[in-house]
Amino acid sequence: MLVGVVALVLLMSACGGTTRAGSAASTAGGTTSATMNPKTTARPSPEVTEKPATVVPKPADALIGTYVPVKRNGKAAHPSISAPPASFTTPVRYVDGTSLQVTAIHQGTVSGQGPGVFPGQPITTFDLRLTNGTTKAIDLNQVVVTATYGNPKRVASPVYSASAHDFGGTAAPGASVNATYGFSIPTASLGAVVMFVVFDGVHASGTFEGSAR
Repeated sequence: MLVGVVALVLLMSACGGTTRAGSAASTAGGTTSATMNPKTTARPSPEVTEKPATVVPKPADALIGTYVPVKRNGKAAHPSISAPPASFTTPVRYVDGTSLQVTAIHQGTVSGQGPGVFPGQPITTFDLRLTNGTTKAIDLNQVVVTATYGNPKRVASPVYSASAHDFGGTAAPGASVNATYGFSIPTASLGAVVMFVVFDGVHASGTFEGSAR
């Protein structure tokens, strides 16, 4: 009987030792498993390189060719009242008392999206004022404004910004009418700009030339 008891005690001690060892091995194994489990292993995220936005350069402006007079109602105009050219800081004065002047020049850059829009390009905006010094109304419904620059001269592209406002309607005797026109002119060429303003079929075009900075 004593031998049986000793054997039983030894058997229980062996089982207890196995359990503790098994627990330690299981814990270590669990730690190892957690470290090696691909589901819990941190991996570096793949580097994402964004493709740069495509920049579309503005095409070169057309060289100025032979001047074609503006037609009125399908017919070539024959203006009879002329005025000498002026700088951008002085008015164009006609012999009948009518005058045309640039009241302000603003520099900026083109923004926005859409066909024919080239963001980032320079824009020069001209504020114009026409004063009717005659006794008759002047029709301003067919005004054409053109700007040129450079050597050889190129025709500046018009820019229709939010501030643009064309001449229109009529200028009553003694009244002044304002308008705003914008053109994309290279910054380096602002020192030699020519702008023509044809506002009716009676007066020759008002011409401004010089620096438009």
